[in-house]
Amino acid sequence: MSSVVECFKEPVFYVPGASWIIDAVNPETLKGQYSSLSLEEIRQEHPAAICIEGDDAFERIARINHERLIAPKARTISEDDWMDALCCLPPCRYGSTSGITHFHISERLTGNIVAWFTKDRNGNCVRFNDLASIPLERVVERHGEACLSNAE
Repeated sequence: MSSVVECFKEPVFYVPGASWIIDAVNPETLKGQYSSLSLEEIRQEHPAAICIEGDDAFERIARINHERLIAPKARTISEDDWMDALCCLPPCRYGSTSGITHFHISERLTGNIVAWFTKDRNGNCVRFNDLASIPLERVVERHGEACLSNAE
């Protein structure tokens, strides 16, 4: 995934499959910068913990977040839920593309992943998670996919 800035070469303690790092590692002491614990001490609570470059850990975390948050299919929601989302926080990228009104909530779920909301002229409302920066044509496609799968 090229969305991660590759500049964090310092080691971190990380558990493979987790969506967070445990601690940054002080290269001089090989202990956590915040916990002051060694890898062996960290493994008492997290047996699968490893010490890897930060870039590698953040790349893994980005992949996990993508699978957990973006990969699930878009789903239809009620118009009341759509309006609640519209009024919850200031909407971002609010507008209409190809007859689909769309916006995403300004607050990030994690990284650059946000909750998108769409509504078509027939009143079909959809919610899905994706990158805040996705092309609006993809927003329209995801709306259509949700409406088609709901009709089946």
